[in-house]
Amino acid sequence: MSKTVDVTGRLRKMPADAGDPVSYVLAVGDARVPLNELIGKPLRFDFEGVIRCINCDRITKKSFSQGFCYPCFRKLAACDTCIMSPRSAIIIWAPVVNQSGARPTA
Repeated sequence: MSKTVDVTGRLRKMPADAGDPVSYVLAVGDARVPLNELIGKPLRFDFEGVIRCINCDRITKKSFSQGFCYPCFRKLAACDTCIMSPRSAIIIWAPVVNQSGARPTA
């Protein structure tokens, strides 16, 4: 007989703990469902037709950057490219200039 787990809530990014084996957990609302024991078993997800921002709870047609509405995606530092993808962040190097406007000499 199979065990049924019924949870309701917003899906969050799936955390994983590095170990042997890797431990996967499905974060749904306040619940945490261990997934390793469910590998190879049927799962069912029902989408209730509403997407809400994980920051401000606004209803939105699309989510950005792991569940944010567009205004929060644009405004929050957590969604900035250098946070989400540090390897692809563009770093601009500018020459150091002292207060007089001249470049310092070595």
